[in-house]
Amino acid sequence: NRDSGDIAPQSSIKTTVPGWAFLTGPATVQFDGNPAASRTDPALASRLADGGAQISAQTGEMLFQRGRRTIVINAPSAQGAASFWSGEIRTRDMTFRSSNRYGAVAAVSLDDRPLATSEKILIQYGTQVRPTGWQDKPVRLTLSEGVERDGFEVVNYGRAPWRVKKAAMDFTLANSRVKRMRVLDEQMMEVSVQPLASAGAGRVRGTFPEAAISVVLTP
Repeated sequence: NRDSGDIAPQSSIKTTVPGWAFLTGPATVQFDGNPAASRTDPALASRLADGGAQISAQTGEMLFQRGRRTIVINAPSAQGAASFWSGEIRTRDMTFRSSNRYGAVAAVSLDDRPLATSEKILIQYGTQVRPTGWQDKPVRLTLSEGVERDGFEVVNYGRAPWRVKKAAMDFTLANSRVKRMRVLDEQMMEVSVQPLASAGAGRVRGTFPEAAISVVLTP
């Protein structure tokens, strides 16, 4: 690097930008620009809450919950979460519950409508995947700067075949238009159709099939 230290001498920014800032939104660069015109978003600090445990994107549609080890997507037409599950996760139109140790779920409108009024919604859910015989154990790790952290050591990386945890997730959706859950195979071909249950107040409830990856909700 032609500049000594962490900050270019000509930059108008005189303090380092925290690493989590890149989780709040894009960083743009103009390579032939004026370094003195560099700036950070003045609202950056407001996107960090609970002593750094929560980080929100500038659109308000993504939330990183570091203490809970969870990322939530909460946009009108796309909602979901990736989480080491502990209780339910709520978005503006959906509630997800899972007894899996880890899982990632996404619900996306396929007809350009918000999830609350969509008549074609794709839901995909993925769980933990490990080779047969995989083993790890908790250990105390010492990082390069001398700080200690809890971590894991891989004892046995296993062998083929890979094993996928069965899905154990249910959801409710604030949408009175969809009535059926169409279960899809790995080729996105329909293999069965299941009714959605009424959850009252214009909401429906469904249990994600334990051996599926994708379903589509329709009227």
